[in-house]
Amino acid sequence: PQSMDTWTWDGSTWMKVPSATAPPRRLGVDLAYDAARRQVILFGGSSFSAAPLHDMWTWDGTTWTQRTPRCVPSGDFSNVVMAGDDAHGTVVLLRGDPEGFTWLWAGETWTPVLPASRAGARPIGPMAYDAARGRVLSFGGTWSQYQGNTWTWDGSSWTCMLKSWCP
Repeated sequence: PQSMDTWTWDGSTWMKVPSATAPPRRLGVDLAYDAARRQVILFGGSSFSAAPLHDMWTWDGTTWTQRTPRCVPSGDFSNVVMAGDDAHGTVVLLRGDPEGFTWLWAGETWTPVLPASRAGARPIGPMAYDAARGRVLSFGGTWSQYQGNTWTWDGSSWTCMLKSWCP
């Protein structure tokens, strides 16, 4: 399969960055910045033939490196959402299925977390770090039961912030 192109933004212009290695092209993937390790994380997605991909890559600003952590999230990762959690030095991942498992990356391996309160799947729903509050925010998603709700992650549990939309 063809490799992805890598582009960087310098504040005014997009520039294509040559790289000797790069992840294969894919759909339904998300990227997150891991501030603790100063790298971008890419995990999952699906091939153009719709086969799920379970590989992981990191970008250090110059080079893509394929990673092989000891523990890797399982299931269908064709629509993951991720965000760096700067306050806790992790990357938070929610997979695109109704079980709502939360996975954390802290530099060596993925750790599954099943908190008492779960945000549920977030296929193609935005997730970002809120530096002012020191929390990860997850909003909406493509499934109707998640559209319009907002959850926050405090490093150990999810809290629904819009009560009218919470389960």
